[in-house]
Amino acid sequence: MRFIRLLPIAVPVLIFVLLEAIIFYPRAFYFSLIISDLSLVYAVWQFRLKGFAAKTPWKLMLFPAVFLTGLAVYALMISNQPVLHILFLSDSIFLYLYLKNIYYYFLNQKLFQAKILKNIFLYGSFLSFFFMASSIYGLQSFLNLSVPYLVLILLAAALLIIYQSIWDDREPPLLYILIIGLVIIEAGWGIFFLPVNYNVAGLALAIFYYILINLTKLDIAGNLSRRFVKIYLLFGFFTIFLILLTARWR
Repeated sequence: MRFIRLLPIAVPVLIFVLLEAIIFYPRAFYFSLIISDLSLVYAVWQFRLKGFAAKTPWKLMLFPAVFLTGLAVYALMISNQPVLHILFLSDSIFLYLYLKNIYYYFLNQKLFQAKILKNIFLYGSFLSFFFMASSIYGLQSFLNLSVPYLVLILLAAALLIIYQSIWDDREPPLLYILIIGLVIIEAGWGIFFLPVNYNVAGLALAIFYYILINLTKLDIAGNLSRRFVKIYLLFGFFTIFLILLTARWR
């Protein structure tokens, strides 16, 4: 049992070391990423075995792996080592907070707070989408890959993140996932042709995702109203407009 208690901190430390190794040994990227993802899956699986059986354990294992994979691919676009160190350290702290809350979820319900885990899923999914979208736009900038091909990758990543963005035991309706995914892809396709930095493009699409996923959650919960729609739309589109307005265009 003591071994299980150490996993929330041991796994993030291991992942931090593996990510740092990529800076000095770029060829170790795939090895480090695979071992890191497997260690996250292993930790959550161990919590589940020692605790109670959740209805959707795969979603709980999928979330940190998607977050880490998106961050690792995004890191390939960055050449500034101090920024990479900060990024990898922040990632390890985030994963520690996640694993600690998952540990409480399975093994110590007295300390578990659903609101904290929901917020981790909410903001973690936003960051996952930003990392994934920015990486895909970066591939188009650096490698000049075909846009239709990249759009398919973006669609697959979007559907995956949308699915795992709702943390509880309920499965999000398939129709909702498909509709949100298609709407995001339409916006994402258009952003490919804007002469902006890949970070700006990824952030704009991530904010668009954030609007849609929150409105969807409100609708699923039966709390959607015109007031919430106006608030999210005004906030989201004003923020996107401000980002594009202040961005350096190529």
